Amino acid sequence: HNYFCPWDSRQAIVSNLTSLRKAGVKMIVGTDAGIPLCHFERYADGLTVLADAGYIPREIIASATDIAAGVCGLSEETGKLHSGLAADLVAFEGNPLEDVHTFGKPTFVMARGKEHKLTPIAPVVEGAVTAAMEIVERLRKGAGLPSAFKDTSISV
Repeated sequence: HNYFCPWDSRQAIVSNLTSLRKAGVKMIVGTDAGIPLCHFERYADGLTVLADAGYIPREIIASATDIAAGVCGLSEETGKLHSGLAADLVAFEGNPLEDVHTFGKPTFVMARGKEHKLTPIAPVVEGAVTAAMEIVERLRKGAGLPSAFKDTSISV
């Protein structure tokens, strides 16, 4: 997985999300702030964290559509495919209800009534995640915080 969060290890984030899911907390996802150190165009990679926490693809889709619209007070305007509501459409290579990785394989995007040209997503640069982890470790060490990455060979 290419997901990286500077505050905690992936395992800690998955554990927290699993606990939140079990407690019935409504989870929403969006693109307004991106995912820490995960570029906007790699947003789909971050959705695998929800899958690892036990969310099924249908829940992940709902958390990005109708649940998010409801929490934001926009359910009368958007969030589902319904006559009179605003909707962006995405088609995928494969069935996102069967495989969360399908979110990273869009074949068609329409937003605000216009089709958007898709450009290939650049692969993660070799060593970029390790370099980012090293920076985070230095910052955490300087702040007197423990390592966020217990299962890595990172040492500063």
